[in-house]
Amino acid sequence: MADAFLTGVSDLIGTAITQQNMRDRCQPPGLTHSASAAAELCVSVCVDRSSMGSIELLGTGMDGQTPASGALAPLHDPTRIKKELSVNTVSSPQVVEILNRLFLESDASEPALQAVAQSDASRSLNSRNSYREFYGLLKDIPLPVSRQTGALLYMLARTTRAKSVLEFGTSFGVSTIYLAAALRDIGGGRIIATEFESSKAARAREHLTEAGLIDLVEIREGDALETLAHNLPGTLDLVLLDGAKPLYADILRLVEARLRPGSLLVADDADRCPEFVSRMREDERHYLSVPLAGDLEISMRL
Repeated sequence: MADAFLTGVSDLIGTAITQQNMRDRCQPPGLTHSASAAAELCVSVCVDRSSMGSIELLGTGMDGQTPASGALAPLHDPTRIKKELSVNTVSSPQVVEILNRLFLESDASEPALQAVAQSDASRSLNSRNSYREFYGLLKDIPLPVSRQTGALLYMLARTTRAKSVLEFGTSFGVSTIYLAAALRDIGGGRIIATEFESSKAARAREHLTEAGLIDLVEIREGDALETLAHNLPGTLDLVLLDGAKPLYADILRLVEARLRPGSLLVADDADRCPEFVSRMREDERHYLSVPLAGDLEISMRL
């Protein structure tokens, strides 16, 4: 099942890039999106069942030469990139042990999560006015992404060589570990992660420290509408939305000016955010957006 999922991701990325290239060719000279200038890129994902696998990035321009910039990332030296991609932090024993433990903790807390989900407080889940009440009841319950979504985040961050990443909703740090592992494998970068609950932020720091990845991550505690209102990098390469669902559109508005052509947004549990999904799919001038695996929405800034 994992192989099919990852293969689908490879096909998805390739289709998105092809569609964008076709869109670019229809534009007058000078209006071509810089993210896909003179490039057709192919992402090839080879999965090794014994590890997270290897990701090989191949690119050629329309003149047969490696482009200076592409829809996914600069491809200056294929030899150097392939050497970098031989490193797999996410499959290191240290990281594997931590992730396995955190997923077991998540499984064990499922009854507590279901109890909250079935309580009267669940009515506030999608409310902009009372969502804090619901998430406050979950302060001791891990809310990780799935293993497949974690693998996808690692793939996207590593393949696109994302150096500047924003994560809305860290919880205990599972998704952050996947993202930080990708940054480590491409030579570094910075992740700004947000978490409303201070107890969860503390646990996330512990787990990232244990994984040897804390140096790549800044965790901002408190309301993300406030913590993300200042001191953001000039450009964001990848944004993960996995916090309070009613705030997805608000977080996007805060960071949208930082997105470059080719930047990616990944919205988890997007099936609970119909208004956000509609906005991303209908704004064809600025985004190319597609669903994946039932609950994810992946969008690329055009």
